[in-house]
Amino acid sequence: MRFQLKKTEKLSSLNSLNLVTDIWTDAMMRSFIGFKVQGISDDWKMVKALLCCKQLVGSHTNESIFAAFLEITSEYKIEKKVFKILSDCASNMIKAFDNDHIGEYLENFLELFESIEVCSENTFELSQELNEVSRISYTAHRLQLAINDALAFDCAEDLIRKISYIINKGRHSCKIMDSLREAKKGSKTKNNTRWNSIFFMLKNFSNLKNEIRFDNEDRQRMSELIQMLQELQIATDMLQGDGVTISRIISTLLTIIQKVDLKSSHENLAAKVFYFENMSKNLISSIKKRLDEVLVESIAAILNQNYSTTWIRPGERSSWVSKLKQMVEEIDDSGQ
Repeated sequence: MRFQLKKTEKLSSLNSLNLVTDIWTDAMMRSFIGFKVQGISDDWKMVKALLCCKQLVGSHTNESIFAAFLEITSEYKIEKKVFKILSDCASNMIKAFDNDHIGEYLENFLELFESIEVCSENTFELSQELNEVSRISYTAHRLQLAINDALAFDCAEDLIRKISYIINKGRHSCKIMDSLREAKKGSKTKNNTRWNSIFFMLKNFSNLKNEIRFDNEDRQRMSELIQMLQELQIATDMLQGDGVTISRIISTLLTIIQKVDLKSSHENLAAKVFYFENMSKNLISSIKKRLDEVLVESIAAILNQNYSTTWIRPGERSSWVSKLKQMVEEIDDSGQ
């Protein structure tokens, strides 16, 4: 209780804040939902706080997610301070914070109050506030979806299915399991909620050189796929955790696009890729489609002295600088 009071007092100094939420399920199929907030104080200091991580009983419906959101924001008295909500792209998260459903949620949730008058008043006020709130998807999660799109390409999907089958069968082989334990890698397999589980599965499998009968062509395909996924794993690591700025996001995404673009003059995978050229094209297309609204903010990275123009192809730097100068001139002309 004492810590909660300190957090409430700490958050009371913020005029607005952003809320981050996610749901996890453990090996015993128990679900937990977490909420944390972050904002900037009047003296320009970053304020962060973990509000809760509690069990979510029942199905992960949009109604249960929104009810948990209302409960925690009410508990810390921040209902009218939430500016943005950050979550993954799951359909239940999207619908939970869809403005079309907020009025309906609030009406059902606030029926718990004894006073109909208070219920109606609170419903109206909260609806007005929450209609100004918008949800943003994690960049790392959108990148995962883009990678999954590419991995669904026939050539990659067939190879992944084949290796998954061999590993699952190999769990009944003492020889194979001993080799994996000796390499301290374990027998990891594909996990649908984490694209990089495929990357680690392939890397572990590639260590089994003599224990598995795998023809040279399949090994070459596996090596190519590992090289491509290695770059994506680096990008995923860079986009996760605290302190990730829009500048890092932009430079990371554009660097990845350049590296997997086999026609790019950037140092890329062209010399290493023979089987997955179409997958490379599909990956670039999917990244641009799923992260289009992020990529349009590319100009922001130039203004960050830690990145400047280092992430831009040498032949394109002058055009980017010209865009920035044009934006500055337009702002000057408008008197802003």
